[in-house]
Amino acid sequence: MSKEVLVTDSLFVYPEHEALLAKNGYSVFRLDKPKATEAELCDAIKGKVGYILGGVESVTARVVDAADTLKVIAFTGSGFSEFIPGHATATAKGIAITAAVGGNANSVAEYTLALILMMTRRIPLLSVRGGSSFLVGDEFQDLTVGVVGYGHIGRAVAAKCVSLGFKVVATSRTRATGSDGSVQMLPLVELAAIADVLTIHVDKPNGGNVVDAKIVQTMKTGAILINAAFPHAVAEKAMFARIASKEMFAAFDAPVDNLPTALPPGYFIQSNAQTAFNSRRANQAISDMAVTSLLNVLATGKDKYLVNPTYRTAGKK
Repeated sequence: MSKEVLVTDSLFVYPEHEALLAKNGYSVFRLDKPKATEAELCDAIKGKVGYILGGVESVTARVVDAADTLKVIAFTGSGFSEFIPGHATATAKGIAITAAVGGNANSVAEYTLALILMMTRRIPLLSVRGGSSFLVGDEFQDLTVGVVGYGHIGRAVAAKCVSLGFKVVATSRTRATGSDGSVQMLPLVELAAIADVLTIHVDKPNGGNVVDAKIVQTMKTGAILINAAFPHAVAEKAMFARIASKEMFAAFDAPVDNLPTALPPGYFIQSNAQTAFNSRRANQAISDMAVTSLLNVLATGKDKYLVNPTYRTAGKK
């Protein structure tokens, strides 16, 4: 059996993890690219027993088909299906997939909080050429933050905002109403109507346009939309129309395709993809989780972070 593990990019799998893999009889083949092409992945995956997906590449069905000895893909995040569109093919071939669920929750929550603080006090608007020279802003205790998606990251964002004095409401696919301590649960349309800040924390499997055009139109004049989830989680055309009219603000943790050129200065900011994900502590935790999961699956076929447990029977058909 192959004893080689493919690792993409250089953010994850530190020397101590390579040592742990070596202790268990495995060596690392590193494809040091953040976004390897399909052809590069098809070539690199051959002869590998494990694959730690550390970049932002797309693992298509063609890549999975090229895998001749692969037993497990360890994804260094939670939204695996966005980066592994060939996941159904992997399951059918008997290839396990694990995800580092929750490993980056605090990192993303801290970055989201930084965006919220910047935008609520209008720092981009006050610091950019062509923006404003003077504004009177609101204090946190006078603002409501609406959290869309109440999983690991959403709960962490809510807790941090509550600790700073914001009123926090949230919406979840599994809990429409009620409360979680200081956080009131509301349907999305109700949340959007009262939130001064609306921040999105859902996985792509839940679909694009989580905040659709109707929800964008429902948001208050002067409201802030934060997207730290995935590209196209928002109806961007509707959002940019309101931004162009200076009716709302937005901050994204990913570049937007075809960004309009005529937006008013300071009303929209964006960072490079996955900025919120990356902190030293999160990268360490994710590396720990990915390597541990990979070794567990190779040794026992099981792991608590398996996202396709049916691979064990599907691959035997």
